[in-house]
Amino acid sequence: MPVVELMAGDNPPLTVTSHTHVVGHPDGSRIIGHGRLHGVNVAAGSHDVLLDGFTVIGSDVRGTHGIRAEGATRLTIRDVTVRDCASYGIGLQGRAPFRAVTLERVEVYRTGRDGLDVKNDSGMNRHCVMREVLVRDHGLAEDQCAALDIRGRWTLTGIRVETVGQPGRPDLVGIRFRRDGISPDGSRNGSANWSILNGYIVRCTGAGAKRAVVVEPSVTGFPAPKVAVSGGKVFG
Repeated sequence: MPVVELMAGDNPPLTVTSHTHVVGHPDGSRIIGHGRLHGVNVAAGSHDVLLDGFTVIGSDVRGTHGIRAEGATRLTIRDVTVRDCASYGIGLQGRAPFRAVTLERVEVYRTGRDGLDVKNDSGMNRHCVMREVLVRDHGLAEDQCAALDIRGRWTLTGIRVETVGQPGRPDLVGIRFRRDGISPDGSRNGSANWSILNGYIVRCTGAGAKRAVVVEPSVTGFPAPKVAVSGGKVFG
């Protein structure tokens, strides 16, 4: 697998394709998003991609994310920090499937919208895992945001969310699993069916404790997804 070694200090936005290992410099590397560019864009349908050991600072333009991928196979994001993004910290989205995807020891700070947003149908995903993920201070620019917004089948362990439901912001959600039902073009969109959440801590302020973990449909008339939730603690 070809290795892309980032420079110490600041690096420009990066588009990653298949068979690529992006590794941070031992002295610390930052990828800086700007304009309408995501910090890291994983090209649609890429496979065998490893993002390892660096920081992403997002653009301040609405609609841009720290890391964006649209369908991927054998994608690993490990020991990565994402912060100060106008929209999502990490957005794994689109109709293409995610298979053998791992997020491990990932931290996300200060996002305008969701900390991590996953959108696709549960039946398309295989072996998708998040381990030891921290999200702190999300939804700074929009209402009804979640630290982790899960649509699609995932297994989550060791999840931490902090400052949910800031004073005057009871709309914010910690970890949300949902089923969107049928999109306007008739396609299926976003069921978190058969996801697993095992081991989590959510620290809340204000009214946020009531929305620490939410399993819900997003469309009236559709049932909530089937999600196994265990081993959690909520403070606040």
